[in-house]
Amino acid sequence: IVELLLMTSALRSSSAKRVTVVIPYYAYLRKANVTSKTIRKLKQPKIDTGEVVSVEASNLTASLAGSDVARMIEASGATRVITVDMQPPGQDSATGFFRKAQVELVRSYEFVVDTLAEVLNLKELTKERELVIVGTHASCITMAKMYQQRLESILDAKIGVAT
Repeated sequence: IVELLLMTSALRSSSAKRVTVVIPYYAYLRKANVTSKTIRKLKQPKIDTGEVVSVEASNLTASLAGSDVARMIEASGATRVITVDMQPPGQDSATGFFRKAQVELVRSYEFVVDTLAEVLNLKELTKERELVIVGTHASCITMAKMYQQRLESILDAKIGVAT
């Protein structure tokens, strides 16, 4: 991340009008493990008015690290960010980390599945065996189903999903 920040800063210092950062894996999206026992209330400014409001720690849903890294990327001079599978489909919370930079989300299933099916000869494999898409944990099930649907349409075969 430090190299990314330094390169972005160097580009902006060299009079680049725009800097687009491509992040294939944004590793800072896990929920913050904050409990009401460790922090009773967090003070947070309202974006619209600047007024400080209290937020219960149990309601804290955004990743603190994800937000901090996004601010560092913007502060270094990035004007646009392109990420691959930054968040589960239907959850736009991660794009909210970036306040100034334009964010473009790219879904890997849209271009990876076709290549995998061809390179691994999955059409032939489905004649011999049942294929299953495995999500690493329950929150990945939506993405796993998207891969499943794409593969089923390409291979004309039934694909399972598991976690």
